[in-house]
Amino acid sequence: IRAGPELEIPGFDCEDHFNEIDTVRHSWEVLTEILRNDITCGMICCFGMPVQHTSVLYNCVVVCLDQEILLIRPKLTLADSGNYREGRWFTPWEDIYKLEDYVLPQIVTDIKGQKICKIGTAIIE
Repeated sequence: IRAGPELEIPGFDCEDHFNEIDTVRHSWEVLTEILRNDITCGMICCFGMPVQHTSVLYNCVVVCLDQEILLIRPKLTLADSGNYREGRWFTPWEDIYKLEDYVLPQIVTDIKGQKICKIGTAIIE
């Protein structure tokens, strides 16, 4: 398993740039480049990035294997004390039992034809 840090694709310090849709789009573009090569072949890889779902922005981990996305896992609790202001940009995933379909961007679909993955909380076996 390869587990990267939180928001590793755009960088944690994007701050108000998280409010710009380009930050989300560029994060998908970077993930697409990662999926295009064989980095995820035979190994579960986790990448941190913002994901917009039903017009809401979440701080997520995207779990990949064999050039496909297995799961998008949003944070349940945001850091909003001390120097942290995640709630300024992101919304917590509130229902720990909710798992929904997520329609992937076309640039991801173009890699292997995957159109949908799950977003929410789940166990991957």
